[in-house]
Amino acid sequence: MFPESSGDVPVRTRNSREATRLSEFFQDRDKLLRGKLRAGEFERKWLGVQIAGQEVFADAAAMFRMAEAGELKVENLYRSTVGGG
Repeated sequence: MFPESSGDVPVRTRNSREATRLSEFFQDRDKLLRGKLRAGEFERKWLGVQIAGQEVFADAAAMFRMAEAGELKVENLYRSTVGGG
């Protein structure tokens, strides 16, 4: 999954470095949403960062709104991008 302003969208990566970086982003986002990482710290680290040629969506205020609306569910990160998912 890749973080965009519309939510997390399925992407494929065959590069382990990109996959590791995305995992780090999602771990930090989880910390942000659970109050274990400040919004300013999160944004300083992730605003403007590109992974696999795409900029990650790192607007903390928007993420809190999306999480409140149920759009950012951790279980969705690990669903399959092929088949019946």
